[in-house]
Amino acid sequence: MMSCMISFSQPANIKTTIIWDQAPHNAFTDLVKYRDAFYCTFREGSGHVPGTKGRTNG
Repeated sequence: MMSCMISFSQPANIKTTIIWDQAPHNAFTDLVKYRDAFYCTFREGSGHVPGTKGRTNG
């Protein structure tokens, strides 16, 4: 039997901010840092599967 334990250190201060909540469903997020700025991309639509009227934001 094999087991694995992963431990992560938590930063002292964590700040969360809602950046978008204007669609019934948002999914497939990605976050990238480029030239000292963070960019978040995601898909918005009417649902996950089978969602209609999907649109990619970024």
